[in-house]
This record gives sequence, structure tokens and C-alpha cells, in this order.
Amino acid sequence: MKKNYFLFFILLFSMFYSQVVNIPDANFKAKLLEANTTNNIAKDLNGNSVKIDQNNDGEIQVSEAENISKISLNNSDIDFIFYFFNFMNYTGIVKDIYSIEGINSFKNLQLLDCSYAKLSSIDFTNLTKLSDLYCNNNLITSFTNFQEVNSLFALDCSNNQMTSLDLSQASVNNSTGRNEVLFRFNNNNFQYLNLQNNRNTAWMCLCSWMDCPFPAYSTVNSCKYVPSLYGNPNLTEVKINCGEKFYYEYTYSNQFSFTENCAVSATQESDFAKKFRIYPNPANDFIAIDTKEAISEISILDFSGKIVFAKKDKFTNISLHHLPKGNYVMKIKTLEKTFSYKFIKN
Repeated sequence: MKKNYFLFFILLFSMFYSQVVNIPDANFKAKLLEANTTNNIAKDLNGNSVKIDQNNDGEIQVSEAENISKISLNNSDIDFIFYFFNFMNYTGIVKDIYSIEGINSFKNLQLLDCSYAKLSSIDFTNLTKLSDLYCNNNLITSFTNFQEVNSLFALDCSNNQMTSLDLSQASVNNSTGRNEVLFRFNNNNFQYLNLQNNRNTAWMCLCSWMDCPFPAYSTVNSCKYVPSLYGNPNLTEVKINCGEKFYYEYTYSNQFSFTENCAVSATQESDFAKKFRIYPNPANDFIAIDTKEAISEISILDFSGKIVFAKKDKFTNISLHHLPKGNYVMKIKTLEKTFSYKFIKN
């Protein structure tokens, strides 16, 4: 009897660890099974091109899916630099893939290239580590469970049929070490866009497709081009980060309505007052910071959103000699969060 119980538990254990991923779309499944060490369809957790179906059973087990970090249905060995530089004139071959159901089992996925297919929606359940998403040139009308994505760095969802997109939480846990976000979403049917990512204004690179030159593959934060909103004739509301309104209104004049997230709640003000004392305000030659908080980075932005001062150390006094008179926003980044403080330079 004990032997039978033992065999039963062994069988259950085996079934659990050999669970097969359900992939209803035959063409999507065939594409994944086509992956090998040379065709760049899939990469493992170490970044190596790999065959997904390791046991050659014609199926994809959950354990095999969890070993994958990148999937490209276009057989492209891409990263964000290659994509945003070299895909300007790229026209992919449209694939008869109508669904990528089953992608949710690839919970360690960091890059997904499913562009040039016939998808109508994408479910992002379990894709919490996704940082690069290229789903342009599909028939997508909506994202499902997109709130689970919070490490996004690069997104191209252009040339679809989407009516709304909320990116406010999509990048809050970005840990790439980069200070920029690349978004491309032109030629949809947007009525509403929320680009307020609740991070330092300079953290979002306002670049549109190939508008930003990226000289010598250097850091991107010198670019100040806004994402393209063209091709969205019904777009009426665009929510943007504090300090970015100047760039959008300069580019689009009165074509769209822009709302910034510059308002600070009473709770935030109280929290800030308890942790920091910044003086004087208005300031002349310097501004001082008195706090016991562990500061990891301080930056100062002018009215247009341009960074005029940035240091990754704690400063007691910051010289303002080089700044012209005007209104500024100081961003103070601690281990827990980023605080904003407005001041005037006389």
C-alpha cells in the first residue's frame, strides 16, 4: 500500500514539473518550436540563442518556457539600440499568427518581438519582467492586464487599432540602469494617452522613432524630441510628466490637450516637510538641503524640463551661480522614492 502511495506521489510530481503550455494558435506554436541555437527566435536566461523544446517532444513544458528571456517572431537578434536605429526602413513579413496565448507561461521574458502579425490583443499576465516590447503592425485594439508590466524600457505599438494606453505604471520598476524610456505609438486610433510614468522628467527620453540622433550610441538623455502623436485623429487627452508640456506644445501647438502631473498632494507635502528642509526660497547664489535621508541623486530642472544640474551624491549646498533667474524643480531621489521641490532663483 505504501509503495502505491509512493508511486502516486512520484506520478503527481512528474506531471507537475512536465506541465505542457497550452498554445492554441498552431502557427505561433510552430514558430516557437522552430527555435534553435542559430535562428534568433529565442534566447535563454543567459542571453544565448536556444532551442525551446529541449526534450524534443513537440510540446513546450512550463519549465522550458521559464528558461526563456527573449522571443522574436521575426528571427531578429534585436535590442533597443538596434531596433530604434536600424528598423527605420524595416518592413516585416506579416505572419498568420492571430494569438500568442501561452506567452504568459514565459514569466521570465524580458523582450518580446511579435510585430508584423495579426494579433488583436495581448494578455500580459505574469510578464512582470518585460522591458522591451515590439508589437507594431498588428491589429491590436487593447492590452489586457497591462498593469502587471512595470519594468518597461522600450515600446513600439505603432500601426495598430488601440484607443487608449496607460503607461503611468509601466516603467516604475525599470532596473536597466538607463535613465530613459523609448515609446513609439503613432498611427493608432487613440483617444486617451497617459504618459505620466511618475519618475524624474529626464528619466523619460522624449524621442520619437528616429528623431533622436543617439550620437555614437551614447546616453540618450540629451535628446528632447517628443513621441509622435500623428496618425491618431481622435486623440483628445494626453497626460504627460511635469516639465514636459513645453516640448509637446512647442511641437503640436493647439492640436492636442496636454495635462501635466505637477500637483503635489497634501500628504506628499507633509511627508516632504518631515524629511527635508530646503532654504532659502527664493534663492540667490546657493540653495541648501538639510536632511537625515540617504540621498542617492539630486537633479534640478528648468521650466522647460531640461536638466541643469545632476549629481549622484548628497550635497549640503548647491551653487546656483550658473543658473539664470526663473522657476526650477529640484528632484531628490532616495532609496524609497523621488521627491519634487519647486524653488525660485532670483
